[in-house]
Formats: sequence, structure tokens, C-alpha cells
Amino acid sequence: MQTKAKLFLPFVCLLLTTCGRDQRESLFEITYEPIEFVFEAGWPSFQSFVVSRSPVDSRFDQALASANVNLDQVDEIGGLFARLTALSADDFRQLRRAEIRICPVGQFGGCSEFDILFSANDLFNRRDQVVRLNPSLRNFKELISSGQFQFELVLRPGETTSTNISCRLEWGIRGVGVD
Repeated sequence: MQTKAKLFLPFVCLLLTTCGRDQRESLFEITYEPIEFVFEAGWPSFQSFVVSRSPVDSRFDQALASANVNLDQVDEIGGLFARLTALSADDFRQLRRAEIRICPVGQFGGCSEFDILFSANDLFNRRDQVVRLNPSLRNFKELISSGQFQFELVLRPGETTSTNISCRLEWGIRGVGVD
């Protein structure tokens, strides 16, 4: 029993000294215009429902100017928040997965699974009217700093959808630098 305690104590000390010490400083945030659409009834479970916008102005230069920072100070650009809301009284119980993907404009075949900025999984049969998507760990600095990107919201139903759901997507990104 004592050897377990000897192993456990250094592990806890290591966690306490390393966790919660995010040395990154938030430099800027960009909130994009909400997108309203209808998630259609009759959409089969084996096919993704995609809402696409291209090109989307990244508004990166304006964000840098407003924050009074330059490109060299930005280490990473990633997701800040993404929220999918049912505007009607319906919920997303027929939805299995939701993803926001961004990729270069004109990328052959559109955005891929490598281009996921946000995602939410295991949604099927939940009666949520609001779905909050989680940011990925990928750094989108190169893409966002290029000035334009292609946007895709990919919804995967868990069964053939039976109702139309009026929806709104709100989302934003942030740039961070190291102190």
C-alpha cells in the first residue's frame, strides 16, 4: 500500500504543477456572422447534410490591426466557440454528429476530415435544442492568415430525419501568442 502512495504523490504533484498553466495569451477574437438554414426532413442517415460558404473573408488583417499585433506574435489560431441552435420548438435528437470544417478555397473535393475546426459527437437521441461544438487541436494560422477560406457545416443524422428544423449557427475563432 505504501508503494502505491509513493507513486501516486509525485504524479499528483506533477499534475498540479503543469495543469492550468496556459502560458498563451489571447491576442484577438473574430466572431463570424450567424448562418441560418433548414436541416431538412427526409435526409437519410447514410448521407451528410452540408451547408457550405465559399469564399469566406477571414477578417484576419482587421483583427490584427484592431488588436495592435503583427503576424509574428500569433502562434496559433483555433476555435473559440461554436453553437448550433434550433430556432423552432424542435430539437436535434436525430443528429448523430456535427462538424465545422474550413479549408483553402477551391480545395479538390471540398473540406475533408483533416479540416475540422469544431465537432460534437454522440448526439443521437439527445433532446438538445442547443449543441455546443468543441474546438479541435489543429492550428489554422496558415489558412486564416491567407485571407479567405471555404466553410462547411457537416451534419450527420443518426436516422432518416422526420422534421424540418430551422437552425442558426454562431461561431468564432481566436488567435493566441506565448507570453
